[in-house]
Amino acid sequence: MTTTTSAQSVPVESHQTFWDVTKTELLKLRSGRGKVAYVMAIIVIPVLLALFESFSAQSQWRLLTPAQRHTFNTDPLQAALTGVLLAQVIIAIWAATSITGEYSTHFVRTMLQVTPKRLRYLAAKMFVISIVMFVLMEIAVVLSFLVSQAMLSAQGPPAAVSWTSPVIVHALIGTGLYAVLLSLMAISIGVLIRYTTGATLVLFTICLVIFVFGTFSKLLGDLVKFFPVDAIFAQIAKEPPSPTFSPWVSLLIMAIETLVLVVVAARVFRRRDA
Repeated sequence: MTTTTSAQSVPVESHQTFWDVTKTELLKLRSGRGKVAYVMAIIVIPVLLALFESFSAQSQWRLLTPAQRHTFNTDPLQAALTGVLLAQVIIAIWAATSITGEYSTHFVRTMLQVTPKRLRYLAAKMFVISIVMFVLMEIAVVLSFLVSQAMLSAQGPPAAVSWTSPVIVHALIGTGLYAVLLSLMAISIGVLIRYTTGATLVLFTICLVIFVFGTFSKLLGDLVKFFPVDAIFAQIAKEPPSPTFSPWVSLLIMAIETLVLVVVAARVFRRRDA
């Protein structure tokens, strides 16, 4: 899925403010190809996986081992938000293609004629994409939690978790911030690589694949803690499958990495020919 936009949909003005460019980016996002598929995937996949996980646990509760019940009792969000692991990959790919798609169609040249100040254009894109991804991630998390709790509530406490629980409040805040950072990171990678295929491979690796390989290698397992996948596990799992930093430390590390990528991407975008 590639995000492209026709040049006719962009108002051609020589001088645009940041908010003018922001409105243009919103228009491009709304009219871009594949937006419905992306939105549905980000929201529906986590909900379906939450439904599947919770239904399996609810229907076989009496057959679960004490260890399996312990997982639901002490860490119910992990079952509810497993699908977020896939949603974050889709968010990253969509964010990256918002810029690589424009490179592939050379539409970025049109945008730079409309907005000569390159950093204003890049900042507006990052602002719009990150806000949209934040909202979509929050919707996915809330719906997944509701579906999961509707199934697990039949077991009563402690399988069910209240909305006032610090666990769910933290998950809502943490996953939303993660979506923002991941979007900024993905756009930066898209600027640096330019090609959708290359950016997708890099993002898929750092968001998911590195974790799989980390389970087979102690060295990689230690390095995983510095990748985005560690930050998302820290937000959705009270007892992550591998050692991680604390949720806020994980987000702080990711924020530093994102800042470095954004600065490098901005410098490259400002100097390199479109």
